[in-house]
Amino acid sequence: MILELKNLQKEYKINREQKFKALRGISLTFQGGELISIIGESGSGKSTLMNLLGGLDNDYQGEILLDGHNIHQYKEKELDKYRKNNIGFVFQSFNLIPHLTILDN
Repeated sequence: MILELKNLQKEYKINREQKFKALRGISLTFQGGELISIIGESGSGKSTLMNLLGGLDNDYQGEILLDGHNIHQYKEKELDKYRKNNIGFVFQSFNLIPHLTILDN
């Protein structure tokens, strides 16, 4: 599997006139089997990048390609399959569902 980012950009609307640029033209290539760490200061865009890579946010510019296929064009079921089979990350706060067992979570 090869995951490639091409000119990835993400803005958040602050108010009617202002936008905050969280990601500005990120281009990277990840090869299968690599272990990647994303580090940086608070507010540097780490969580934003992970949300985009994980298919949790689709409001961005640029391309996220999995083996040459643009995930921005995936339908919901394709995104579910992508998240299930290709991408995984551990949340900083574990986001466990209290009424489920560890195994079910």
